[in-house]
Formats: sequence, structure tokens, C-alpha cells
Amino acid sequence: MTIAVLNQKGGVGKTTTTINLAAALAASGESVRVLDADSQQQAVAFEVPGVEVLCVEGKAALKKAVDKSKADWTLIDCPPSLLEAAPAIPLADLVIAPVPPRFQDLSGFAKLRQTVDAARERGNSHLRLRVLVTMRDVRVVLQGEYEAQLRAAFGDEVLSTVIPRAAVFEKAASAHQAAQQYAPSSAGAAAYRALAEEIRKLR
Repeated sequence: MTIAVLNQKGGVGKTTTTINLAAALAASGESVRVLDADSQQQAVAFEVPGVEVLCVEGKAALKKAVDKSKADWTLIDCPPSLLEAAPAIPLADLVIAPVPPRFQDLSGFAKLRQTVDAARERGNSHLRLRVLVTMRDVRVVLQGEYEAQLRAAFGDEVLSTVIPRAAVFEKAASAHQAAQQYAPSSAGAAAYRALAEEIRKLR
């Protein structure tokens, strides 16, 4: 299964989601490949057991890498630009859009949804879109209201799993590790394990 992790905004948790979901999937013994298609190349800095991380540049290289991948799971870490990320969408079985429950992040999501719908119409009829609520701070009441709005608007397209705002992600990243490696008992690691189980049910 090929998963494109994308959102046209930066700072929403794309690379964090790509690496930590990959680690959670690999923990069960499944083969996982991460394709870092972001020019910032943050994903290639991570060293995760059982996860192969490759840097790919350009549409042709990305398609070749996806076509040749024999991994159980291929995750594409997309750039924070819908135009630059667009080539990944027709190659994917599933698009995961990390969306923090903040007004500025909710307002730009509609355009991404239109792009995914257009890819379906152009032949990728099996493509699915799922929204992942990230960076959720339970102490902020307004975030709960925005999350409720998101679920009301997009229903089953919003994943049940919620990724909390947690310092463990930054600390793990500074060690070039996934939270699963750095602090396996942390709430952040547990959230991505739950996400992996939810994603497996979509395969």
C-alpha cells in the first residue's frame, strides 16, 4: 500500500507522521519504505529500525521509486506545496492529511480535497483521503471546537486516532529517532501505534 502524507501547509506534522507511522508499521515486522520527496529532506535524517528511507527528487524519480518498491508499505513524505506534492497523489492508494485543529489549518484543507477528487476522476478511482488530527492540545478548548467542526464537515474521512502535541516528538527528532524508539511508553508513541492499527484496517 502506498500512502502520501501531505498538506499544503508547513508545520502541521507531515514528517513527524511519516516517520512515526513508518516506525509503528515496521514494529510488527512488515517491510516499510519512506520516500522523502520534500526538498528540505528532513525524513532522511532519521534512522528507524526496519524502515528504509530514500530521498527522491522530481516526478519521474518518485514514480520510479514507487513502481519499484516491494515493501508492504510505501510512505511518501510530500513537500508543503500542493503544486509540488501533486505528482504523489496519483501514485497513492491513500492520502493522509495531517491537520492541526487551528483555524488557519482548517481553512486551507478544502483545496487539498479538491485535488484528491480530481485525481480520482482522472483514473485513480481507488484513492482514499483521510484526515489526521495532529498537534492536539487538550488544554486548549478552542482546539476541541475546531476538531468537532472538522469531524462534522468530513465525517468518516477523519481518522479516529488523534495525535497529541507532545515534547517527545521534538526530542526524538533531535536524536534522529521515531518516538517508538526514543520513548516507546510515551503517549505520542502510543498514538502512532493506534494510527498504524487504524491504517491497517484500510488496506
